[in-house]
Amino acid sequence: IARSHVCLGVFSQDVRALASISNKVCEAAASGKAIITEYSPPIIKRFTDHESIITVPPGSPDALAAALESLWTQPTALNQFEDSALAVHHREFSKAAIGELLNAGIQINQE
Repeated sequence: IARSHVCLGVFSQDVRALASISNKVCEAAASGKAIITEYSPPIIKRFTDHESIITVPPGSPDALAAALESLWTQPTALNQFEDSALAVHHREFSKAAIGELLNAGIQINQE
């Protein structure tokens, strides 16, 4: 991940893949990398398509190729995706963000 500019997420029409965010997407965001992955509701809940991540339809190699080409030909866009992915990591997946979710869950269970 450290030597890459773009990280690829999951590209499968598997029910589990469409219902979660893979660890490699979280690691890519934490590393401040541009990310291309298939569209799924959990991804769109945490990321903004074409701002902090690029999503493509499941099972569409042509869309994946077009997304890769767009980042290759637009280096300034690549930098924007890197910065935005890192911001999503801090907001959604950092230790502090996860700690807040856990604390909120504990408080709800205690009520």
